[in-house]
Amino acid sequence: MFTSVRGPGFYNKVNLCMSKQVEGGTTEAEHCLAHARRVMELAGAGVHAIAWDGALSSVHIDVLMREHGLVVVSPVKAKRNPDNVRSGKIAASRVEKEREYGTFTDRGHAGPCQHKLRLRGGRLGEVLIDNAGKETWVPIRIDKLTRTGQPGAHRWYQELTIACPTNDEHTPACLQNRCLGDHDGCTPGGHPYRLPLVQTQADTDADFRRSEYARQLPPDTKGYARTYGRRPPAESDNAQREQRYTWKRIPAYGNDQQSLIMLLGSLLENSKSRWHYQRLHAHDQAAA
Repeated sequence: MFTSVRGPGFYNKVNLCMSKQVEGGTTEAEHCLAHARRVMELAGAGVHAIAWDGALSSVHIDVLMREHGLVVVSPVKAKRNPDNVRSGKIAASRVEKEREYGTFTDRGHAGPCQHKLRLRGGRLGEVLIDNAGKETWVPIRIDKLTRTGQPGAHRWYQELTIACPTNDEHTPACLQNRCLGDHDGCTPGGHPYRLPLVQTQADTDADFRRSEYARQLPPDTKGYARTYGRRPPAESDNAQREQRYTWKRIPAYGNDQQSLIMLLGSLLENSKSRWHYQRLHAHDQAAA
């Protein structure tokens, strides 16, 4: 099992950690936590995010956020996914997990308002009633992520804006013409809202695993696509390692010998990346 960092081009990957998962031993998620701790010891503040597959549970995600202050990018598990369609993909058979998140009440320029909130597919949304009288879930706009606290006790929040027609700002001309909110002079209104992302004691008491329903970068956001988009090539890396050996078997007996061969192969990959980097930047180094 490898943890690596990669750049945008070819031969930009550097392996950082390697470990072996044996049957009945440490789980993949526990290996991930161990790798993260080791990399943080060496790189410290240079590490901002980690992308991992669906092996991470809400408990592991919460540890990475709280203890290490990382942005964790990982697929959200579905309630039902009979066709095994990956998270973030549109499929009629996929049913996302949902959880009611209460009602937000405030007072806009036009009077009091209420917004029914619901967590779905890794993000917070508002439940609206369409013209046919049916409920429609609409994702709430995420403005930014914020982090507070110190290592070991970080807190993460999403800063959101709940759209609200009662809080629209109109010009005097708009009001005189009985504007409905779609005039060029109108400013769409909204309410600022802060969504906690790290597990609290109140969540635990309510049997609410927050990271199962609310993620820092939900799968339908551009930030998720940019970050997690670099994770799938890891599968091709694993396939290439298997193809190096006849019948996909490491020519060694025992954990130590097999681990040594994989370690040497990992160092060879790092050497290729280093050579490629030096070749690309040879002119810059000569000028310096």
